[in-house]
Amino acid sequence: MRQALCYAKVGERKQAVAWVRRSAVLGNHSWYAWVKHPWTQSLQTDPEYQTVLGKMKADLDDVGGDVVGVYQLICRPSGPAA
Repeated sequence: MRQALCYAKVGERKQAVAWVRRSAVLGNHSWYAWVKHPWTQSLQTDPEYQTVLGKMKADLDDVGGDVVGVYQLICRPSGPAA
C-alpha cells in the first residue's frame, strides 16, 4: 500500500495502480483507506483503479454477515441464559 500511495503522491498513476493491484492480490482490503486517502484522489477516475476497488468492496460486502455473526458470538452479553 505504501508504494502505491507514494507513486500516487508524485503523480505516477500507472505505477500507483499497479501497486494497488499488487496490494489487493497480497490481501490488502483497506477499501475505505484507498477511497478516502488524499493521495489517491487523482486515481479515483482511473478505470483499472475502480475495477480493483470494486472487487475489494465486493469481497468485503460478501463477508459482512460473517463478520457480524462472529462479533455477536464473541461479544454477546455474559451471564445466565434466559
